[in-house]
Amino acid sequence: MLESEGVSVLTFKGPSLAMAVYGGLSLRQCLDLDLIIRTDQVVKGAKLMRSWGYEPTPMPARPQLSPYMCRPENPRHIDWGKEIQYLSPDGACYVDLHRQFADRFWRPFSPNVEKLWERALKQHLPQKSVFTPCREDLFLALCAHGTRHRWWCLKWLVDVAEILRKADALDWSRIEEMARIRPGAGATASVAVSLAHDLLEVPVHAEAERILPATDRTRALASAIQQELLSRGYSSGDEHTTLLALEGRPAARMNYRAARVARYPESLFRQIIAEIGPKDRRLIRLPRKLEFLYHFIRPARLVLTRLLHIARTFWRTAAVRVR
Repeated sequence: MLESEGVSVLTFKGPSLAMAVYGGLSLRQCLDLDLIIRTDQVVKGAKLMRSWGYEPTPMPARPQLSPYMCRPENPRHIDWGKEIQYLSPDGACYVDLHRQFADRFWRPFSPNVEKLWERALKQHLPQKSVFTPCREDLFLALCAHGTRHRWWCLKWLVDVAEILRKADALDWSRIEEMARIRPGAGATASVAVSLAHDLLEVPVHAEAERILPATDRTRALASAIQQELLSRGYSSGDEHTTLLALEGRPAARMNYRAARVARYPESLFRQIIAEIGPKDRRLIRLPRKLEFLYHFIRPARLVLTRLLHIARTFWRTAAVRVR
């Protein structure tokens, strides 16, 4: 329907992935349909979706995104976000209209969306053929997506494992080039390869070992995720902690938090005051009638923790200079 109106579309994950990786639609479940369109066609695509009865539906789990999920005409929305989620007219499924693989801050960890169209391939489905990212772009995109969400859904790792089991079919020189241009994408792929090997016993191809070497950061992250999966059956799913651990630069954490506060000012209030966590409860145990006091205790705890961290950093720096 979109292509008939002149909107270029690539399919990502879902049915096209089932055919490309597993060879059959019945071999992989999907909860929604992910489509990728060009950034300069987002407004047109959004108008078409609305005209066909598809309603923009922000994710219930992230209500703070509501102002940015449903305004494709807003340049800030286009620049920051990655998708618009729609609910079909009959309420049977969701359709995600992507223009990027990740929000603005995390894009260096994913393949360049603008380059996908140059290497797109045609995937045959039972009723019609569709265009999809090439196998190498698909591999890196799946690695970036899974790592960003800390691999809380094991199905995502199985997808990567199936691709790695047919590693000879991949153009590793193309992956090497993309990993060189975007080292963050190579780092997420390295984490995925480690997890596929350790959890699913997938052999590591010689080219993967050479092009996507395990580093101290990727090994530590893969080990932490593995422990979460084996001990609890799921991971924390915290994309911020996960990708910031791969980034490594202290300034990146500050830049991310500053950008997030600028975009979602209410999140600062929620993180500092509204959200009461296990550390607050461990600090002092209050009876249920007095739990409202945690909203005052939490800011004080956070300020004290930050001051102690600054003091320790200053002390270590001073000690090194004295030596």
